[in-house]
Amino acid sequence: MIIDVHNHFIPEKTARAHGVKKGKPVTVVNKGIPKMTLRAREFDVELRLSEMKKAGISIQFLSSPVGWDASLEE
Repeated sequence: MIIDVHNHFIPEKTARAHGVKKGKPVTVVNKGIPKMTLRAREFDVELRLSEMKKAGISIQFLSSPVGWDASLEE
């Protein structure tokens, strides 16, 4: 069993609020400074599971680099 202990997930609604779409990465800028690039894999569960399967990963521990103020229902 392979466990990935550091990975990010963003609720889809929050990712889309930052302009992320499938096939269109977005760089989040704060006060003119690029902070991170968001891609579909951060919110697309099916893509994430497919990539995990290809890599042989059984479990991922997730954290969210943006959207800490998002509701748990998202």
